[in-house]
Amino acid sequence: MQVGDAFYPITPVIMEHLWIVVTAPASGNGKIVMVNVTSHRAGSDEACVLQVGDHPFIQHQSTIAYQHAQIADAAALDMFVAKGYLQMRARVTGGLLHRIQNGALASTFTPRGVQTLIRRELGMD
Repeated sequence: MQVGDAFYPITPVIMEHLWIVVTAPASGNGKIVMVNVTSHRAGSDEACVLQVGDHPFIQHQSTIAYQHAQIADAAALDMFVAKGYLQMRARVTGGLLHRIQNGALASTFTPRGVQTLIRRELGMD
């Protein structure tokens, strides 16, 4: 998995939403940060709202659910892709990636460890 990759679970390995990798694998441990897209509803986190056209997967107004952001092992995710548990989708554009990363830093719902890795990705550390 690389920064900007997007994937969807074929089986309930993880939450059934589009997931986006927002950091490159960390040197030494291969950890990445991934966030998921969910439908926008009343009370949704407004830090990064997505519209139809932002990504081919987006069918209606959606949002990034930063409270569900996860730190994962890139090699393990690659194995899940190889085994058919995850289906790769179109990569996100650089502009959308930047919006998602900035939203993670702005959201009060983003776990602190996730924000730390994103700051490192953006050279803010």
